[in-house]
Amino acid sequence: MRIGGLEQRIDGLEQRIDGLEQRIDGLEQRIDGLERLMLGGFGMMFSGMFALVGFVIWDRRSALAPAVRGLEEMREREHRLEEVLRKYALRVPELAEELRRARLL
Repeated sequence: MRIGGLEQRIDGLEQRIDGLEQRIDGLEQRIDGLERLMLGGFGMMFSGMFALVGFVIWDRRSALAPAVRGLEEMREREHRLEEVLRKYALRVPELAEELRRARLL
């Protein structure tokens, strides 16, 4: 009868081991699911960050473009006005003297 009891105990241990293996397999599946979820979350987070940085760069460039264009137009206008004043100063000596004092001629 001892051998029969020993066999029963071995069978009981085998069943417990099988139960532990099933629990371990379940845990592995849950861990794999969590890994996929975390990777997906990080991927979405980094994608969002890159999209935000790209939008900010695009917005700055598009917002500054009119200001840069206006500045270039003002410089062009200033250059033309200086040329006209220099040409006119050749005919009007008082204007030439004032432009020299202002260090424009």
